[in-house]
Amino acid sequence: MSVNKFPFTLKYNVNKKKSKSSVFPVSRLKKILQSNESVGKIGASVPVVASKSIELFLKEFVDKCFEEVKNKGGKKIQNEHIKKVV
Repeated sequence: MSVNKFPFTLKYNVNKKKSKSSVFPVSRLKKILQSNESVGKIGASVPVVASKSIELFLKEFVDKCFEEVKNKGGKKIQNEHIKKVV
């Protein structure tokens, strides 16, 4: 799978084995997770794993939306493309 198949560049290479940078702020995710009163203490690795999970999910989602746009011959991702992927 080619990483750079978009007309723009990604912030970093997602194929790195050890990626220290995160697109989503870990501290903000921790605050969001702790805002629920039913959640107790959160381990240090939980926000990091959640951040990476969200990032990979969105990358896959955008990839599929981009394929749908290419198949339809469009230039931009529209609501109809997102609905088709979902």
